[in-house]
Amino acid sequence: RDAGIRVHVRSSFNTEPGTWLTEDAPAMDLVGLAHHSEGDVGTITIVGTAAKSRADDAFELLLGEGIDVRDGGQVDRQASLRVHVERIPDALRSLHEEFFETEMNR
Repeated sequence: RDAGIRVHVRSSFNTEPGTWLTEDAPAMDLVGLAHHSEGDVGTITIVGTAAKSRADDAFELLLGEGIDVRDGGQVDRQASLRVHVERIPDALRSLHEEFFETEMNR
């Protein structure tokens, strides 16, 4: 958005057309989730200006869902959580529903 580059954002969980972010798009506190895995540990990174402040919410949400989660660290506008690789889909789904679907429905 800030660099004038159009970005097409789509969900991994459905076939909806997604959202185009352009230079006139409003600033969002959270802009996305990313993940990668190494062996049996996966890292989910929350990205956005509110990532650090929402990391505790994410941690509690995943624990409440029975997902073993560890702090993966925080830098700049990112906060990372570490989960077992088999739980990445469940964790991403829960975080997406909590942080993005809730925000869009307000």
